Amino acid sequence: MRILKFGITASILVYMLTGAADATSDGLVIVGGTLMGLCGALGVGIAGFGFVALWNLWKELLSQLRRASIGRLLVSLPLALLGLAGGLGALILAGYLTEKFPAVPAEVYKALFWFLIAVMFWFLWMGRSHVALFLRLILLVLFSAIILVSVVLALRWAGSLTTHILVLFLTVIGAINTLFYAAFVRDIALADNLVDPSSPPPQMPSP
Repeated sequence: MRILKFGITASILVYMLTGAADATSDGLVIVGGTLMGLCGALGVGIAGFGFVALWNLWKELLSQLRRASIGRLLVSLPLALLGLAGGLGALILAGYLTEKFPAVPAEVYKALFWFLIAVMFWFLWMGRSHVALFLRLILLVLFSAIILVSVVLALRWAGSLTTHILVLFLTVIGAINTLFYAAFVRDIALADNLVDPSSPPPQMPSP
């Protein structure tokens, strides 16, 4: 963890120095460039954490798919598509009710939307049927495609603001931090949290 913290701190400093160096000689512009570098580092960190979470979801899903029956998965495809259409229809219906009853505060509708989405995903991810498994596969493919397209557009936008070599350099820094976290630190932290059930319970110190 100390190595990871040192690497993240050094990477943030590199982002901030890069933002300051990419600005003009004006003092306020340099401060703005430094803040932009900090925002870029935070954005890359959030994206890296999201990629690690997405990769873990894919590992869990692929492990479930290997244990599932291919024939039952194919049979459950129509029901999975019907469930996906039902979920989208529920969201569309909630949007229709928002316009139908404008007297209700917008915060209530927003809370209702998030509650509906959370309940749908909870039942979907806790389900053990082949239909739920196929639905998880469809949604992960869609989410992965959306995330990849968003990253490509973000890199293209960043490339329009500065040089492409600089964007590539900063992207490589973020990727190295993400890979280090995913491949080493997170696995070590999870291994340390595992408790051996055969080990005796810890003894309380004597008074």
